[in-house]
Amino acid sequence: ARACYEGPLNLTSNEFVEMLVLDGCFILELFRGYTAGFQKLGYERNDPIFAMRGMMYSIRRDMMMIENQVPLLVLDRLLELQMQGERVVNGFIVELALVFFDPLSPIDEPLTAREKLKLENSLH
Repeated sequence: ARACYEGPLNLTSNEFVEMLVLDGCFILELFRGYTAGFQKLGYERNDPIFAMRGMMYSIRRDMMMIENQVPLLVLDRLLELQMQGERVVNGFIVELALVFFDPLSPIDEPLTAREKLKLENSLH
């Protein structure tokens, strides 16, 4: 995963892994909660992160910054661990990301299946 980042990282291997796991788990929970509903995942209506007005916009904007991105291969692996042997559909993370970031998209029409496949292949 270090190869996905340009330049030196001032983190030990343990710190780097901890950062990826914490950030990756947060992103997965965010994507799943956004698409399925946070209450279905057990969050209260007044959750300080997921229910705060305007928080989703701030999180989206922060996640768009290059230095704040987690490699898809890390998210895929964390999802496999979360699903505990259940089959994970190929490209599921990309689908969740597209739904989550859709409000920031200047495009009014949805991506075609071919465009989604091209995007997914370019991210791996």
